[in-house]
Amino acid sequence: MELRKRTIDYNPKRTRFRKQHRGRMKGKSCRGNRICFGRYALQALEPAWITARQIEAGRRAITRYARRGGKIWTLLNVADNSGARKLMCIRVIGAAGNQRYARIGDVIVAVIKDALPQMPLERSEVIRAVIVRTCKEFKCEDGIIIRYDDNAAVIIDQKGNPKGTRVFGAIAEELRELNFTKIVSLAPEVL
Repeated sequence: MELRKRTIDYNPKRTRFRKQHRGRMKGKSCRGNRICFGRYALQALEPAWITARQIEAGRRAITRYARRGGKIWTLLNVADNSGARKLMCIRVIGAAGNQRYARIGDVIVAVIKDALPQMPLERSEVIRAVIVRTCKEFKCEDGIIIRYDDNAAVIIDQKGNPKGTRVFGAIAEELRELNFTKIVSLAPEVL
């Protein structure tokens, strides 16, 4: 019996899928650019071609899993002098039970979207804040319905103390019952 030597050809003449089989480049060329839908965007981490189907799948995945934590991606004004101007809510943690929306007195996790320069708080920093005003009407125990012109929050630390030294605008009386007495004492007007 004769043994044959088998040679390995590293450059085969025939390949199953050649470069030509791949077809034209379909989709959106993205070299670290942003792919926007609405106010919010995905950002490509690597330079690659992204199809519209991949963009839609990413958007659906983000909204599906993010909804569990509360009404996210809501832009809020900052009602104190901590240095931040705009916040974006990413999670509601102070809500009782599995609540989807934040109400007055709920503690949220937010990202700073706009901040003043040369201040301790910087843009894209993750912080905690307490909701002090909402556009959605709020019913008091005595039956009075209060509705504010804007959605606003006050930035707090881990202990619940405000990071700023002043609070702007009207604040609801219900914050006193939720142990945010320092915020209520700094407010110029309590409703």
